[in-house]
Amino acid sequence: MDGGLACDWIKKDFDPQTRMKAEDGNETRVLIMDGHSSHYSADLLEFCQQNNIEVYSYPPHCTHALQGLDVVCFAKMKDCWKEELNVFENLHNQGVNKEDFAEVWGRAYQTAFTEENICSAFKATGIHPFNPDVISERQMKPAEASSTKATFPLPQNSPTRAVMAAFRNYNFTHQDIHPESPPAAGLSRFPGSVLGGSVTPSASQPSSPLKRHRDPASDPDLLTPSK
Repeated sequence: MDGGLACDWIKKDFDPQTRMKAEDGNETRVLIMDGHSSHYSADLLEFCQQNNIEVYSYPPHCTHALQGLDVVCFAKMKDCWKEELNVFENLHNQGVNKEDFAEVWGRAYQTAFTEENICSAFKATGIHPFNPDVISERQMKPAEASSTKATFPLPQNSPTRAVMAAFRNYNFTHQDIHPESPPAAGLSRFPGSVLGGSVTPSASQPSSPLKRHRDPASDPDLLTPSK
């Protein structure tokens, strides 16, 4: 949520629900939020300062170890959701549709988000009771690059390679370079063509099928096999 929505939530939910526990606001309350800068508007910080609320933010890229919802609650919710789905499907012999979703999800939520599980989330992340030793060095270890080889450029497919090879091996004639000049008399470049009632010499030679030219620098394992 952005800073405006976060500020409204603190005023309407967090403050009234925790004020009585903090002896009408005389004791300091702690609010732990995600570290994104958009959450911390001037109105939010001013309200918290006036009402004795300390605001702390998670360090970047650490919520997988410090966020209680991710570590405990959501993990439990996934198991409860799968269990409720199985119960519903076995009972009704059909999957969950839009009309049944809220009921099935609600039962899973009530099972997962119990007071015990919520307190366990704060304990598992070392927030309350405060215990930094629950976070291991492995959890804070920098991420390792899983791939250092780019996938592009990809090798061209067979038809494209054949066309490009034909362009590279094409011998341009004077007529090709200067199309405005009149065509010069002579034998045709196309085998089997007739010029002045006679067959061009190339027609007398056996024709060979078109051979595709392969780039010697390309990896043969990446080439598309010919049919």
